[in-house]
Amino acid sequence: MSVEYSSALHPLTRNLIAAILEDVCPSREAMLAFGIETEWHFEALAYPFWEGDFSAEQLDEARGDGEKLTELVFKAPNNPHRFITFIIREKR
Repeated sequence: MSVEYSSALHPLTRNLIAAILEDVCPSREAMLAFGIETEWHFEALAYPFWEGDFSAEQLDEARGDGEKLTELVFKAPNNPHRFITFIIREKR
């Protein structure tokens, strides 16, 4: 999958996107910034992103905000874990 996105994205967002595209675990810092606590959290972000339900910029805008992340994936039709909740435990 080829994804174009702005170089202005936060490095943690770029790390998460690379992890999604390579189907690997993101860095610990990216996991904290995006509230990824389980494989389901990762999948709730990855599948909709792969399918184009939201953009890299929307993901970047939601970084660090559990409510925004939860809303983003809740609205994504390709999210297999629609009712998952994202909680940011450490503000960065």
